[in-house]
Amino acid sequence: MELCLGKWNLGISGGAETSGHSRNSKHYTGKAADISCRMNPGLCDNPHKVLCCALFCGFKYAKDETKTDAPHIHVATVPEDDGSKGHLPNPCQCKDYK
Repeated sequence: MELCLGKWNLGISGGAETSGHSRNSKHYTGKAADISCRMNPGLCDNPHKVLCCALFCGFKYAKDETKTDAPHIHVATVPEDDGSKGHLPNPCQCKDYK
C-alpha cells in the first residue's frame, strides 16, 4: 500500500482489536485494518486512489468511511460473509493508479 500510495509509514488506526467493532468483525481475527485519514494528512483527499491501491495490493474488501466521525478507509483481506467487496472499484476504474 505504501508504494502504491507513495506514502511511507502509513498510519493505521484499527488493526487486530478485541472490542469496539460489530459482532464477528474481521478486525477481531486480524483480517481487517483501518487506514486513518487523521494520521495520514491529505491521503483521504482522494479516497478512490486508496481504494484502487487496496485492490492492486490484493485486498478483497474495502469501504470508504472518510465521511464519518473517525474518518478512515476500512480494508480487509477477505470479502464480507455475503461475498461483498464493498467499495473496491473495478480494475478498469483504476488505470490512473497502476
